[in-house]
Amino acid sequence: MKSKNPPSRAGDPERAWAEEVVGRLRLAPSTDLDGMVKAVARHLGRPLVLAEVEGCATNGKLEDRGGITTICVPGSALAWDRRRIVCRGLARAIYRAPGARDGRPDYRHPVEREVEFAAMALVNHLRGPWSRESA
Repeated sequence: MKSKNPPSRAGDPERAWAEEVVGRLRLAPSTDLDGMVKAVARHLGRPLVLAEVEGCATNGKLEDRGGITTICVPGSALAWDRRRIVCRGLARAIYRAPGARDGRPDYRHPVEREVEFAAMALVNHLRGPWSRESA
C-alpha cells in the first residue's frame, strides 16, 4: 500500500509545479496573512474570505457561501497553526480543490501533493519567524 504522506524528494514534479504556480502570484518576499489572502483573491478574480468554524477540519477546507470562496479555519486554532491552515486553504483555492470533508488529505493523488507543496511555498512568504513561539 502506498504511503499517504507527502513525498519529500526535492525533484518531485508536483513540488516544482506548485512552486511555479505560487511564483505566478508575484507575492512580496515577506507579506502578512491578510495581504496574502488579498493577493490570491486578486489572482483568482473572485472574493476569498476566512471564516472561523467550530469543529472544522484542519485541511484548509473550502466552502462556497453565496458565490464567495470561504476558507474554513477552526476557531480554536493557535496563531501558528492558523497560518498553516490558511495557506493550505489558499492553495486549495488556487487549485480549485475543496478538500476532503473528513479533513484527511490523500497524498496518493498528485493534486493533493501539489496543494501541500503550494501551501508550503506560500508559508515561505509570510512575514515573521515561523515557529510556535512567535505566534
